[in-house]
Amino acid sequence: MRLSIFLPRPTPFYEGLLQQMLRGYAAAGFEVSGLPRLLEEAEAARWILDRRPDVVFEMNRTRQEAPFWPKQTVHVTWIVDLLGRTENDLLGSEITYMFD
Repeated sequence: MRLSIFLPRPTPFYEGLLQQMLRGYAAAGFEVSGLPRLLEEAEAARWILDRRPDVVFEMNRTRQEAPFWPKQTVHVTWIVDLLGRTENDLLGSEITYMFD
């Protein structure tokens, strides 16, 4: 199973967190890839062609906010900051984790 992880921005914190997450998921048997930033639609289209993820894991972005991910790709979101959004804004992902 192929998993791609995307975190909000390329800071030392997120870069370190990404490496830890990639190692952990690889140890669990996933083929992993990821970046410490969120992709825009054109970049995501290239990523999909190159890596063909079965699962996309994004921090602070739901499928509703990134509808360009293919429907057959499971979208997991980890919400650690609501960023002014309401519960109705957090829809569309197959799995939603909340950190409050």
